[in-house]
Amino acid sequence: IHDAVRDKIRNHSWPGNVRQLENAMIYATNVCHDNLITLDCLPEAILREKAGLAVEAENAPLSMEGWERTAIKIALMRTNNNIPLAAELLEVSKATLYRKIKDYNIKT
Repeated sequence: IHDAVRDKIRNHSWPGNVRQLENAMIYATNVCHDNLITLDCLPEAILREKAGLAVEAENAPLSMEGWERTAIKIALMRTNNNIPLAAELLEVSKATLYRKIKDYNIKT
């Protein structure tokens, strides 16, 4: 874990308590590269607080679109941006995955 992440974890208010911390770390381990968790690996809500923005939506349920976008990003990271393999992991067609990547403006 990068030092900046340790500092962020220590200084975050954690309105969701231990459950929020656990979810943030699970997310970070799924999206990190080279076995190093950096600030870029943390969920957006945690990073927004760093920028001084309100985190009111932190405890709100994610939309299906949010879940889908996150699943696509994780599949792409796990497959090193191999779209056919990511589509297989997600159990969707390549065409559907290409369309979703375009719709959500996900960089590959």
